[in-house]
Amino acid sequence: MSYGVSLSDNSGCFSASNVQRGKFTDLKPPNEPYVDSISVMPNGQTVLSWRVPRDPDIIKYYILMKDLGTGSNVYIDTVLGRLSTIYTYTPTTAMTSVAIVLEFPKSEQ
Repeated sequence: MSYGVSLSDNSGCFSASNVQRGKFTDLKPPNEPYVDSISVMPNGQTVLSWRVPRDPDIIKYYILMKDLGTGSNVYIDTVLGRLSTIYTYTPTTAMTSVAIVLEFPKSEQ
């Protein structure tokens, strides 16, 4: 990619910067998602939904479950697509408590 900046003033003078070239990467992590609802259904499923973040380069969301014994996050699933903002978790065993964590993957370049 390359870019330059140019500007003209009211007197007609025109100024231009040197052209910059290079491989530029987005180092800013995406904003935290805003979870707008969590529902526990009568059948034991947990439905998690969130608002679409402003970051246009999001390609997927990781769904993690916090292991309440160790405190570490355990991968459950991946939701593909920036506009996909709902996930239904179906537990395979009876649980008395669960914490579901929504997280973005690091930039994949």
